[in-house]
Amino acid sequence: MKTTHRIGVLAALISSAVAAHAGAGLTREQVRQEYLQARANGDLVVNAVTGATAREVSPLAYPQRPKAAGRARAEVIAELREAQRNGDVLVGDGFTAYELNPSAYPARRQAAGKSREEVRAELAEAIRTGDIVAPGEIGTATPRELSSSVYAASNER
Repeated sequence: MKTTHRIGVLAALISSAVAAHAGAGLTREQVRQEYLQARANGDLVVNAVTGATAREVSPLAYPQRPKAAGRARAEVIAELREAQRNGDVLVGDGFTAYELNPSAYPARRQAAGKSREEVRAELAEAIRTGDIVAPGEIGTATPRELSSSVYAASNER
């Protein structure tokens, strides 16, 4: 029974691999090589119920994968010290030290925004063209959407 089950799972994997690679324009030989490589690496599913690969079932039977290159210890320590200096370290309840006591840390630069006059001009233009929902109105429809004929004439000026 186990052999029949494994053959069925293997056949399903091969057919799904062939179907997946058919759209990629791979030849039969390329698909075969990929299958052999996956089998050698233990990347084929051997338990259809759990989806476990051969490598997960028997990790010692396959070569270890190379570990991803991480950062050096000195880099991590330098990054931590910089975060501590700036107050970017979480101190409790999801708050950073800067958020709890901003005067204890260097001032942060804020992105340059629009001037008050620029904002007022944009607001006046939005009201004139009907692109803003007035306070107290119900819903999210703009005046232009509610009465397009009125605003069509004012936009032509």
